[in-house]
Amino acid sequence: MRKRKNNTSIKFGLVFITILILLASTSISYSLWFEELLIDGEVETGEWEFACICVRKIVDGSYTDPYTGEDLDVPNYDLNLIHQSDNNDPGFPTKFKLKIEVVNSCEDDLTEVEVTDKIGNLVAPRSIITITHGSLTITPYGFDTQEFGHDYLKWDIGTLEEGETAILEIWMETLKNKNGFYEPTSEDQEIIINDKGANVTAITVDEDFIFAETIGVALDIDPYGTTDDNLAIISAPELPYSTPWACNDGIPPCEFC
Repeated sequence: MRKRKNNTSIKFGLVFITILILLASTSISYSLWFEELLIDGEVETGEWEFACICVRKIVDGSYTDPYTGEDLDVPNYDLNLIHQSDNNDPGFPTKFKLKIEVVNSCEDDLTEVEVTDKIGNLVAPRSIITITHGSLTITPYGFDTQEFGHDYLKWDIGTLEEGETAILEIWMETLKNKNGFYEPTSEDQEIIINDKGANVTAITVDEDFIFAETIGVALDIDPYGTTDDNLAIISAPELPYSTPWACNDGIPPCEFC
């Protein structure tokens, strides 16, 4: 029995040494046996998941003189003021610029690309500045049944080629409430540009449905000067403000995100 056991041990040892020699000959080495495997050379692991479509939203302004209501070519970032109406001053609309960008970072064209957005109830789209792809539809909702309604924005981009960027820019203005006063009408309030975020959907070359959505955007309005000035300040965020790039796989390894 002892002889048979020794032979078994010898055979096991020879097999172990043979495996190590074979591994060494293929540029594979072991560290602490079964703990760490180091491989020299190229390794094929199959296709990695990566960002295929990315979207972001940029808000800029105000493009309105807070004292006179006249349009501005360039916002006054030093003061960042906005007119605040009250019972003695109906005020005037304040203009902002909204920009949405969509990037195809896939290795193929995307089809049926569409962006939807729910605009906040204190502002409304007024006119298109730039649209590089497709068409824009704006549908008002709720203005007849409540003090403020919402505008639903639908941007039908269509086909977006590999590496291409689609851009939409529109003018936004604050609304007048049912008493005839333009927003903002009180201190320490919020002007919501959109409740959630701009959502983009698309179909890949493999007929997969993909989507991404930005975070929402809201402007904090704080008091400025005396109560007789009818002025407020846009305290946050700092304008122009861009949401982080949102992509279909979260945080992708791409140059856009």
